[in-house]
Amino acid sequence: MLYRANSSTSQTHAASRLLKDHWYVGCPSSQLTTSAPRATQIGEFNLVLFRDADGRPRALLDRCSHRGVRLSLGRVTEGRIACGYHGWEFDADGELRHVPSLTAGDKVPVCSVPAFPVVERDFYVWVWIAGQSPAPTYQPQLIGIGERNWIQETAIWDVNVIDAVENALDVAHTPFLHPGIYPGHRSEEGIIPPLHQFTVECCVVDGGVELHIPPRPEGISESRSWEQLSVWARFELPYRNYVFLLRRGTFAILNWTPLADGSCRLDFMGAVDAERNRTGATPTAVFQEEELKILTQDRTMLESARACVDEGRDFERSVMSDFPQLLARRLYRAALNGNEFDFDRRRIFQVRG
Repeated sequence: MLYRANSSTSQTHAASRLLKDHWYVGCPSSQLTTSAPRATQIGEFNLVLFRDADGRPRALLDRCSHRGVRLSLGRVTEGRIACGYHGWEFDADGELRHVPSLTAGDKVPVCSVPAFPVVERDFYVWVWIAGQSPAPTYQPQLIGIGERNWIQETAIWDVNVIDAVENALDVAHTPFLHPGIYPGHRSEEGIIPPLHQFTVECCVVDGGVELHIPPRPEGISESRSWEQLSVWARFELPYRNYVFLLRRGTFAILNWTPLADGSCRLDFMGAVDAERNRTGATPTAVFQEEELKILTQDRTMLESARACVDEGRDFERSVMSDFPQLLARRLYRAALNGNEFDFDRRRIFQVRG
């Protein structure tokens, strides 16, 4: 039984922040084995992931239809998920198939657990959260995956998801928050080096907000691919950032999943050109538990602002270097309200950083 969300599912503020009719990361592929279920959360939905008898990932609502306990506390038996409380077994589509306590002649009750569409690609297990479209209307695809070996990590941030998204488009914070780590900035005993003025182009491309360095020369209107830039950053719906520093050969993909109002999960992928596959071998992704220092710095700073942000944004004052973040915020709000995104398409500005 496929699950379809509707407006009566939840009236919480947290639920309204989850954009429906999109794919979300359930977990890294390497973290879903054939022997055990895995709990995950996407917005207001608590889900259980497991692999069926053919090894394909499946997703059900994490709730047994017997007494409501979490199926993720159970086990996987021949491609079915068995509740850890009474052993009730559900198949890959969520249909109840076996009740161990029944005696000869007893019929298995007709019931099921809601199922969610799932696909596995680009080193992740993706779950479709339906709104108006119970069946997926597109397939998830990450940019720049080929020819590189990646590291993956997952972390919970006590941050509103849009603040996390905006941070990845913020070109002015890097010399202050990431001295000695972020390419182009060094520090000695905590002293920030002199800032340099550079020109940034912010534009709307394929429905997402992009940041280009350097900008297109004057009089040139043709769009450029990210491979032609020294710095390329992108925010696209539902909640994904790319930060590719081509000159330095570092690549980051950040998939954000809202969990509640003021909390989100980051599924991060990172690579450097030193790890590039130049032999044509299949790219790999290795999961690591330790959080990268640069991500810790961002998370710590954003979490420190959560209290005042939760109270509202009347305190905010912005300058020109904030234009990419504010444009992303407008795109996000338009999507939440079901409106077309039709704002300024291109702006070039200078920033010191």
